Amino acid sequence: MGERGQIKIGKVYLYTHWEGDKLKELLKTALSKRERWTDEEYLARIIFCEMVKGSQDETTGYGIGTQQHNDLNYPLLVVDVENQKIWEEETGYSDSFVLKETSFEEFIK
Repeated sequence: MGERGQIKIGKVYLYTHWEGDKLKELLKTALSKRERWTDEEYLARIIFCEMVKGSQDETTGYGIGTQQHNDLNYPLLVVDVENQKIWEEETGYSDSFVLKETSFEEFIK
């Protein structure tokens, strides 16, 4: 089972097995630092560090990959650094579709 969720940033997928229900808040907290919004690599690390905070020594529950899971419990959160946008993408269908799109600024309000 689990509360599986992912954040996609560039070609990288950040995965949580247990905190998919908290993923939007974790992303909001990471972006609220207003650091490295234009640097995809650093921003990915900032987001992932927020995701694993307090669990850094655990060997399960989180992952970094190059593929989207097809059994997520929550919409995929896509971080578009170039356009400073975030959207929720419903997955698990033959075609994915965007549920909601917002700017970084609007997202952290």
